[in-house]
Amino acid sequence: MVAGLSAACASTIAQTPAASRSGEIDKAWEQPLGAAPAGLVAGLDHAIVFASTDGVRAYDAREGQPAWALALPAVLAPATAGDQVFVAAGVQLHAIQERGGTARWIRDLGAPAVALVAHADRVIAATARTLRAWSADGTPLWERAFAADIQPGRLVADLGAVYLVLADHTLVMSDAATGAPRWTRRLASAPRALAAAAGRLYFGGADRALYAYDERGSQAWRFPRVDVLGAPAADAESVYAALWDNTVLAFAASNGHRRWRSDLPARPARGPMLAGESLLAPLATAVVLALPTETGLATAPPAPAATRSRDRLVAAALSQDGSQVFALVLLEGGSWRLVAYRRTP
Repeated sequence: MVAGLSAACASTIAQTPAASRSGEIDKAWEQPLGAAPAGLVAGLDHAIVFASTDGVRAYDAREGQPAWALALPAVLAPATAGDQVFVAAGVQLHAIQERGGTARWIRDLGAPAVALVAHADRVIAATARTLRAWSADGTPLWERAFAADIQPGRLVADLGAVYLVLADHTLVMSDAATGAPRWTRRLASAPRALAAAAGRLYFGGADRALYAYDERGSQAWRFPRVDVLGAPAADAESVYAALWDNTVLAFAASNGHRRWRSDLPARPARGPMLAGESLLAPLATAVVLALPTETGLATAPPAPAATRSRDRLVAAALSQDGSQVFALVLLEGGSWRLVAYRRTP
């Protein structure tokens, strides 16, 4: 499972000033892991690794030292907001204080969660056909039921709106304050991972096209013949997508016109990540590239030996200040490492 940041964190990162250097990012530290992890997320000052067997573990973002561990079997990416980490374990939702790892509150979900997101001052969880929201202190806010199952992982939030996809390929936009649906649209193609920014929703479709929907539910544009890998990254001006053909493409958010294409030296491991004026591309060969958002051209590409590495980067998350990328790396010998790649001026 590849885990990324909550929508609330992503909006903060997009505004973070970034170093101007482009090319390969250096490793800062690495930490051995025990059982095979399911994924990771980034908190305020920790990298948080989760697994169904090993529970949830937090590591100091600057040095990589273990900070705390909780025996919460998690197969779904936790959500982070403020100083809290929200973990869906079994049929319960746990709110954990990030600094110290102490429990703040627990709420019953009634069924295993299939999607989880933190947005503004609330956390929103999807279970089967139900969407629920709680405030940061655990107060129930609203609950909405749908006529079809909610697709696992197809839940994002942005600017007071919650987007989700049902099993019958219906796209729903709901009000984050009340849960009331604002509009629904039946999609022509099954959507993959979602991204929302500046009032628009983006996703790659199973029909090998990139889609954009505006705040009214109208299809703003569709760019064909692109096989999108993971979730796109977007801001008010542009949307960026990693493709299975080892490229990254940038499009104008307003009309979908292609701005640039950048060839990568290896397969991307996930969708790109925005950090200020740089686009970060984690590669499956355990290399992370920084590309300028204006041109997509790296001035210092990785060394040829690095692109042939037999270690495999399988998941990555961006720190909230945009300075580090945390990654789960499967070494050639079969052991796992948590690796931090740090950007330097």
